[in-house]
Amino acid sequence: MPLAATRIAYSLRNHLPSHTLVGAPARRSSARSVGGCPYRLLKLYNLVGAITTRTTSRFRPPITTPDKGLRTILRTSTLPNPPYTPDGKTRVTKSDIIEGLRGLGIGSGDTVFFHNSLSSMGYVEGGAETVIDGFLDTVGPKGTVAVSTCHFNGWHYEYVLRNEKPSFDVVNSPSRMGRITEVLRHRPDAIRCLDSSNAMCAIGHHAAYLAENSVDCFTPCGRDTAWGKLGELEAHYLFLGTGWPNCTMMHACEEYAHAPYTFMDAPSRLEVRDADGKTHIHVQKVHTPNIPRSYGNMEPVMQERELIQYGKFGDAKVTRMGARELIEEGTRCILDDPGFLLRDRGFLERCRDNQRGLIREKDRGERDV
Repeated sequence: MPLAATRIAYSLRNHLPSHTLVGAPARRSSARSVGGCPYRLLKLYNLVGAITTRTTSRFRPPITTPDKGLRTILRTSTLPNPPYTPDGKTRVTKSDIIEGLRGLGIGSGDTVFFHNSLSSMGYVEGGAETVIDGFLDTVGPKGTVAVSTCHFNGWHYEYVLRNEKPSFDVVNSPSRMGRITEVLRHRPDAIRCLDSSNAMCAIGHHAAYLAENSVDCFTPCGRDTAWGKLGELEAHYLFLGTGWPNCTMMHACEEYAHAPYTFMDAPSRLEVRDADGKTHIHVQKVHTPNIPRSYGNMEPVMQERELIQYGKFGDAKVTRMGARELIEEGTRCILDDPGFLLRDRGFLERCRDNQRGLIREKDRGERDV
């Protein structure tokens, strides 16, 4: 069925007077109108309806008029799966997601990490479960699907300051990274990292490996963390309806390149509880808060090297890169220019204050990216 025809049909139907629709009483008509609706509009709707109804066997009964000599003017169809909802959102099915992922070169046995926004996609039939199933079906039993399930918003340093007893429970601490991530972590085969800073959660072949020894990692995104392991596994790294401000992997680049502003001076000590209820103390050097970053500076670099792809799932823009290539290019850029990812290069002169926890009031509005 032509997509343009479907759009026209839905658009026209929304503009027809309510009394011309199915079940409404007929009104007196004139030579130029039927039921108060212009005849030419109805005729165009009838023409489009003839096109759309060829692909479905479920029809609404036709509207007829008492006018002598006039045959049926309006005939509408109830499409089994129209591409748009009545409020204009694009419908997205599991098959759409699988097709989109395969179009980006993702297939059986692959490891995929994705930042995500369910609402950006439009109307997803089945919601978050459909998105997760689409990813899992694409990579198959030998593949792995991972998301971030960080349990707080903002900076780790600020989270510790504003909570009397900050802690992380791998079972009970909810993800603050969106509906898809919260649904995924509740699946029985999901394995969540015991990481007090930015816990990744994964399902599949490499899920246990990504979570392995995470409570012993001394930095949030180093080579031995789940984030570093994504590069080692040559994972696909996706933005699904999100973008560069959400790119946690850039923290890994800053760590690898030893950017001068990366870590707070004093390490964090956070109580974490594993799936068996056992409590651990996670000691970790955490990232410096309130840094005026601009991670979008990486996009033209990846474009120039042809290391980035784009797609669309419903209404959501999708960006795909290789985790390994992203880490390598980002690290190289920071080694060449320590201020490469900063929106305010003057921060290099005052970053020591932030690292000591002496943050200027005007900088406190800077959010984590």
